[in-house]
Amino acid sequence: MHTIPLSFEYYQQLAAQSLFICALLSGFSLTVLVATLEKKSGNGIMNWMFGSAAMATTLFLISIFAFTAVYLKTTEGYPFPVSEDDLHFPRIVGALSFFLANTALLSIVALSGWIKSKKMGWFTTILSIIALIMLLILM
Repeated sequence: MHTIPLSFEYYQQLAAQSLFICALLSGFSLTVLVATLEKKSGNGIMNWMFGSAAMATTLFLISIFAFTAVYLKTTEGYPFPVSEDDLHFPRIVGALSFFLANTALLSIVALSGWIKSKKMGWFTTILSIIALIMLLILM
């Protein structure tokens, strides 16, 4: 399979959009992290939600730094020479951490219903699985 080389302008626009999405979702996951931190419950579900929120927040932050590297390296006036190979590592790290962070965020959604009831737990779990499938299709 032959791949078409992409322009630096395209990489820059992609990085800019990804930065915006990651920053927004990082704020959401950090809010959930703080909210679950304030709960003084030994509930196993809350512990899993806290761990998922911490993972999502951390992975979104990694994505932000990876996409910032791509954005800066593709900006006109960057002080060092840049080849397409120089963008490979930050693009892989950014995309992988973005996908994993979204998976962690969906696990929070899946777990949230189980706090309320078994019926809500199944509902939110099924919603999260559907969302994960759609995420895989659309990425």
